[in-house]
Amino acid sequence: MAKGISRSSRKPLSSTILSENKQRELIETVITNLPQEKTSRSLTATKILFGLLRTAKILNALEECKAALEKKIGSQLEQAILDDLLIPSYSYLNETLYDVDCVERILGYFLDGFKVRPASRIKGEDENSGVRSAALMLVKKLIDGYLSKIASDANLKPEKFYKLVVALLDHARLFDDVSQVRSLPIECNDE
Repeated sequence: MAKGISRSSRKPLSSTILSENKQRELIETVITNLPQEKTSRSLTATKILFGLLRTAKILNALEECKAALEKKIGSQLEQAILDDLLIPSYSYLNETLYDVDCVERILGYFLDGFKVRPASRIKGEDENSGVRSAALMLVKKLIDGYLSKIASDANLKPEKFYKLVVALLDHARLFDDVSQVRSLPIECNDE
């Protein structure tokens, strides 16, 4: 029998369970070592990133680690599905069922990638505009689905809902009546 394979050489289960601090350190190490650049070779599966984010929230990982994950998710948000966005609210301070603030930040990171570039045109930018438009439309559909899912939450403040509605207006809602949405009688107080 190969060394280390026999049952008698195994450690008891109770000694292999990691403490919460060790688990937090482990998740922070994993997050820190994720590739930073978005390339076809380093594109981490979005579902895995959302799983890491949920785990980081449960273990109360460092804010920098959670922010790094949110940015990475935001850079490839078009690959997410609705279930990915339905991140439970793990905080007792947040009364809503889902973590709407987190989704709002992720969407913000996604939209940061679509900021208008300087007047100097980059060769091949026209080719990328079709890909960018497709990504915007996918995220628009994703956020629309998210909005329909969270709309029934009685604790969701109208201001939060409104912020998500208008976030994509200038980018992806090409055929919606923007003037109707912007004239809604909702007072948004930025906190």
